[in-house]
Amino acid sequence: MIAPGLRIGRYELGERLGKGAFGIVHLARDVELGREIAIKFLRPEYLAKPQVVQRFLQEARAAARIDHPGIVTVYDCGMLDKIGLRVEGTAYIAMERLHGTSLAERLEAGGRMPVGEAIAIARQLAGALVAAHAAAIIHRDLKPENIYLLPDPAVIGGQRVKILDFGVAKLAEGGEPGVHTHSQIMLGTPRYMSPEQARSAAHVDHRADIYALGCIVYELVCGRPPFTGEIADVIHKHQSVEPVPPCVMIPTLPPTLDALIMHMLAKDPDRRPQAMADVDRALAAIDLVVASTQPAIATIETTDKVDPAGRSTTGARRRPWWRRTPSTLALVTAAATLGVVGVVWIECGSHAPALTANTASPAEPAADDPAPAVPLAAERTDTEASAARATTASDDGDLLRTECKALVVDRKWPAVLECARQLERFDATMARELRERSQLEAIAEAELRRLTERIDHHALVDAKQALDRISTSSVYRHDAEQRYAAAELAAKQKLVVKAAVAPPPCAVDDSTQRGNEAFASGMYTAALAAYQDALRCSPDPQLTAKAYVAACSANDAGVARELFAKLPEGRRPVLSQVCLRHGIDPAAADD
Repeated sequence: MIAPGLRIGRYELGERLGKGAFGIVHLARDVELGREIAIKFLRPEYLAKPQVVQRFLQEARAAARIDHPGIVTVYDCGMLDKIGLRVEGTAYIAMERLHGTSLAERLEAGGRMPVGEAIAIARQLAGALVAAHAAAIIHRDLKPENIYLLPDPAVIGGQRVKILDFGVAKLAEGGEPGVHTHSQIMLGTPRYMSPEQARSAAHVDHRADIYALGCIVYELVCGRPPFTGEIADVIHKHQSVEPVPPCVMIPTLPPTLDALIMHMLAKDPDRRPQAMADVDRALAAIDLVVASTQPAIATIETTDKVDPAGRSTTGARRRPWWRRTPSTLALVTAAATLGVVGVVWIECGSHAPALTANTASPAEPAADDPAPAVPLAAERTDTEASAARATTASDDGDLLRTECKALVVDRKWPAVLECARQLERFDATMARELRERSQLEAIAEAELRRLTERIDHHALVDAKQALDRISTSSVYRHDAEQRYAAAELAAKQKLVVKAAVAPPPCAVDDSTQRGNEAFASGMYTAALAAYQDALRCSPDPQLTAKAYVAACSANDAGVARELFAKLPEGRRPVLSQVCLRHGIDPAAADD
């Protein structure tokens, strides 16, 4: 048996540190190098299963291929041999000893994290996964239990992230020899599993890790994963239910971070960021703007100069905000970078937080900025000095008002927000109006992009929801209404054309296709009718389920209950939730 004191080559075994589903971890000492390590042994019940043994050793090979400080270091792996004990043939992995705590333990003890700390951890995770994907390694089981936090004063935030347990990793180049994943095997942890991985572990790519990281970042900022419940229920939600946007639970969350998380959690892999490097860059941009949201310094700067006559002159002049610091342009550019990553997804409507994440913080004034000479205060009366200050302030205020109005015309909303902050000391009322306008239009602009995207994907229901979130006072409202109306008309015309060449009475496939297209366009009554046509010819359980969902969506309680009674009993608990969300109890008797 494996116990403290056992000698395995150069390693001397110590106490047991923990155990998981497949492995048991012991403390050990490398007697040749005199350092502590950790050794993971495959649990005895799996030794007779060659596929599990190979997958266990694959963890070591996968981790060893990644050269990054955020990935646990593997020193050795193999099978116990020639030690004369019953444990011969046991697979083991020797790796670095981690002195820290798992992210799962940190979340359990402290709940959700401050945004700055969450972003710091997410950036390290993304950076490590960029390296893993570059080595053609897909983790496929990212979760807080597989992430360790180690105290490290050299890292911003004081804690280094380490990813471990590559036991179900996939080698993207084709896999390890002798290691095969059946298309129907589900590997991973349901709470953090992408929809495509829940369907088939064999046909996932690096975008499954992007989805899992999105789930983890969601939990970091919200204190809970996107979906909870029984395993089957969680898997269903990952595949069919949109998560509650983080900003609904945390109104102070930066909109850019909320948008990135929702982008990473897209059901369709093609609608997520397409590379972990994109996520890494987006997190860096968000980190930059979040870190910059500090109280503004004074906007009036003074310089002491000597005029040709030898007299000291004090100059006071307000510099334009865009010249005061190069960081302002950098922050606006960083915010724009997030738009490149993906369509911003803002679900919080009027409850969305002010877009402070796009606000730049002024830096130190430039020393070479010219300042007009003004007579010394001692050489003029108090009245003259007050009049001069009032004139300067009035000129600065007028200049700022003009600048802000021009930015509104150009629809540069992050810049409008910054301009409003500078205007606060001159015209508080106009500054407040500009802040509110900037927030409203930034949300509307994002929703217009989302509306256009959903129209392109023929999802008119989602497009209509995006339209409804655009304020009627927004400059984008008219454009959004026109785009939606054109898409709705095109969808109706398409259905009319199909109806004109109606399929024969028992054309099940054609009726089902018409139902699918009508449902995707939000025309639930038409979809229900098409599915019922198909059901008259083929009482298939899948068709019954589709017709039931269409009936729930069309608020047809009678038909929904009739179809619910025909569903297989095993599917009723999950599918009942569809009608319940529409206020219909499918199990209740008709009135």
